[in-house]
Amino acid sequence: LLAAHAQTYRVAVRDRGEALTYRELDGRSDELAHRLVAAGAGPEDRVAVLLPRSIDSVIALWAVAKTGAAYTPIDPELPELRLAELLADVQVAVVGEHPELPEHLTRVAPTSDNESPEKFTAEHRLRPLHLDNPAWVIYTSGSTGTPKAVAVGHRGIAALVTTLRDRYSADANSRVLHLAAPSFDASIQELLLAFDSGATVVICHPTPSVAPPSRHCCAPNASPTPSPRPPSSPSPPNTGCPI
Repeated sequence: LLAAHAQTYRVAVRDRGEALTYRELDGRSDELAHRLVAAGAGPEDRVAVLLPRSIDSVIALWAVAKTGAAYTPIDPELPELRLAELLADVQVAVVGEHPELPEHLTRVAPTSDNESPEKFTAEHRLRPLHLDNPAWVIYTSGSTGTPKAVAVGHRGIAALVTTLRDRYSADANSRVLHLAAPSFDASIQELLLAFDSGATVVICHPTPSVAPPSRHCCAPNASPTPSPRPPSSPSPPNTGCPI
């Protein structure tokens, strides 16, 4: 899935005034993937990603996927005790300066501006990757008790991507709004929809209110592209933004 458009010069992700092409995204995620493998991440492992919606968080998803480890997004703003619970069985985490992490974790910084001088391939993985290995792990909210980890294996991704493709009809000219918090599975569906079609992901930053996303989220002249959205999310206004 990631390799389909990796060598193109189309814009893969846009965050306000910054943009990365698919080639740049591929190169930067290669660099991070090499560092994750050096930290011990591979198939059957989980890599926690504690980053807000950003270009760095998108790069991290690509990098974790390349290593074959399970992408495990966690809200960095969670209370310290809750973070300790969620990270108890994780050995490697991609995180910025915040928050503090349990001592057993290997902390890997988000990517630099450099691309890897060496292309990351399956040969660099610590172990072979199998269809039944977990691709990502999402934690439930824990509103009724301890959060529970829900794993999605690689075997089901093809069917999910086919459903997204048939339902939303995105293409290389589409703009897909990255609106859902990374710790919710809807965020992964947004990214899969975009990367399968070679579309542009447009990062929408959190606002103090629950109002619909405003034009500052969106690329100039972006045409609306319907995308996965939780039922509780407000419908975006008709501002030319992708939804």
